[in-house]
Order: sequence, then structure tokens, then C-alpha cells
Amino acid sequence: MIPNTGVSAFRTIMAAWALWACALLCSAARGEEPPEKALAVIGSARITARDLENRIERLSPVLREEYSSEEGRQRLLREMVRIEVFSMEARARGLDRAPEFQRKLAEVEKALLADHFAKEAVLPGSEGTEEEAWEYYARHLEEFQSPEKIRVSSVFLECPRSAPPDERARRRLLAEEILQRARNGEDFPALARKHSSKSPDEEAGYFSRGRYLPEIEERIFALNPGELGPILETEGGLWLFRVEDRLPPAEQPYGAVRAEILARLRMEKGLRVFDDLENRLFAKYAVKFPGEDSPASQEGTASRKEGGSPAMEGTITTVTRAAPEIREAGGRGSIFVEAGPGAAPGMDRASIGITSKTQISRKTGGRLREATAHDLKKGQRVRIFISGPVGSSYPVQADADSVVILEDPP
Repeated sequence: MIPNTGVSAFRTIMAAWALWACALLCSAARGEEPPEKALAVIGSARITARDLENRIERLSPVLREEYSSEEGRQRLLREMVRIEVFSMEARARGLDRAPEFQRKLAEVEKALLADHFAKEAVLPGSEGTEEEAWEYYARHLEEFQSPEKIRVSSVFLECPRSAPPDERARRRLLAEEILQRARNGEDFPALARKHSSKSPDEEAGYFSRGRYLPEIEERIFALNPGELGPILETEGGLWLFRVEDRLPPAEQPYGAVRAEILARLRMEKGLRVFDDLENRLFAKYAVKFPGEDSPASQEGTASRKEGGSPAMEGTITTVTRAAPEIREAGGRGSIFVEAGPGAAPGMDRASIGITSKTQISRKTGGRLREATAHDLKKGQRVRIFISGPVGSSYPVQADADSVVILEDPP
């Protein structure tokens, strides 16, 4: 028996795709494929293992991982059954003929059609040529040079500046004791394993500048292999570092970065083609935003001021707050955003960096109002503007110039 797990995380997004899922499931369950063992039978309808696998494949990477376990698969199967049963009952009651349902169905059809058109119109003009890739490589050689890297052993004694003075004094004495013992010849990695508030595994491996605060990295990158630095204090506590090894900068050959360059070109050209297509179609169909205070006019003005372009609109599925050390360096964290139908190709999922320069606002009551990074929450609809470099990975990685939280109903 499938356990009744109640309302799962899947239910929170069900409203956005329920209509689409119903159509897919009904066709899959009633198709003319060879008989296959059913995982669930609902009257004359069947849900098979293949149906379940197809549904998992259509999930985003984040949700796919959530439903990869046997327990997760059972929860997803129950959701599929629930959608099938609820849709059957809705039709039996004539709700599929209700004006409100017909309106929503038309909106879903419109969004899916727009998404299909965008892919057909944008993708063919988004591929970069070999010549363009070589030119990009030549113009951005500094980006394709592996930076200097070091490997360190470290001790971190957690003690925020807000801690009582006597607690801070005790932690300082412990840091001085560890430093002296290491200078007297005791094994520093062993001292780290015994005393550090962080697991040594968290600091393992080679890294370039950007992991720690700039003032900390200025000190530790100046150390020679085997050299132990002084006690360093941050907002979160006290650090001790010893450099174990150092790797000098190295230029990456074109062949090693060719795929990354082509992916960057595809993303950059795709966004340009998408923006150009949008502008041409807005002109063709005489689109207007009456009044200077319209949300679209405000967002466009904010975007031009920051030099950005609207890259995507979607729902926040994950919010990651930066650690105190990163916040001191200007970082605020990141959000993972999943876009709906109509997104530019390649921009349907993205990891968006939130920095101290990112402008954040709320669109509520038809107007934009100032907001902060702390206002970003899972489940919110947001519009993202970017202008800087876009990472070639998938999902996309980029820092936001501005984020608009869309609080008004769509």
C-alpha cells in the first residue's frame, strides 16, 4: 500500500502544472502502447512504471533528486494518482466546462505556445561559430588562465564579536596556545582536527582567491609552503592558517575551454536574439505601457540604469544565505530560480548570485518598492536582470543586477 504522506513539497508546485500534467497523464495512461504492468489502476486508466519514469525525467534537477529514492517515487506516484482521480471527478461535475477553468486553460495553452515559438525562433540563431569562439578566446585570455592556488591547513575557533568578553578572551588564549604549540613542532593538522570548529574536510583541497575575506587571503597567499601565519580575526571567530602547497598560475589552451566558450556564446547570443525578437514583436503588435508609473516602465528604467537586461522570470526554489565572512566581502548569497514556459532557451533554470550591488525591489499594488536580500523567500515569483558574465554551466550561473519580487497576482 502506498503511504498517505499528506501534503508534500510536490503539492506546493502542483497548481502551476496540474492542468498540463493531467493532459499528459491521461494520454499516457490511455495510449495504445503494449500492455505493461500497472503501478496503479484508476478505473479504466493505468499508471505504469514507464509513466512514472517519464514523469521523473520531466522534473527539474532539484525535484528529480527529491524523488529519486524509493520513498520519493512512491510519493510522486501517489501525486500522479491524485491528479488523475481529482481530474476525473472534476470532469464528472462539469468543472472542465466552467468559465474560470476555460480561462486558465487558455492561459496555459498560450504560455506553452509562446515557449514553443521562442525555442523555434531563438535557438537557430544562438550557436557560435569556431571563428567567433577563437576571437572570444583571444579577447578573454585573462579569464582562461588558471589562477594561483594554495592548499592550507586551518583552525577556526568560532567566537562572534557579539559574544561575551570573557568568552572571547578564553578563545583568544586557546588560539595563542595552539599557535605556540604548532611553532614548537606539534602536528598542525592534528591540532586542527582536535580544536577547530569546522571539519578539516570543509577546508580541504586547492583553492584560488575568493574563498575567504580579501584581508585574510592577502595574508595567507603571502605565506610560503610550510609557513604558519598569525591569528586572524573575523566577524565569526579566530583563524589560524598554514600553507601546505602552492600551484602557480597556468594558461588554459583553447581546446580545454572550447566547450565553455561555445556555451557562453550560445547564452549571450541567445539572450540578444531573444531581446531583439521581443522588441520587434512588441513593435509589430503595437505594445504600449501607458503611464510612467506602470510596472513595466519602472522595471525597464531600473534595468537601463543598471545596464542590465531582463533575463528570466520564475519561482525561487532555494535561498542560500552567505556566511558572515562572505557578507563582509560584499556577498549576500544566492537564489535558485526555475522559470516557466516562455523562458529564453537555456535560461529556464539558474543559480543567481545576490551581491551588495544587487538592487532588490517588490512589485506590489502595481508599483515597485525597495526591498532587501532578506526579503527573498522560497516560493516567490521573481524577475531577474543581469548584465555581467554568465557562467557556461547548466543550470546557468550569474550575478543579478536587480531582482524584482512579483507580489501581485500573475
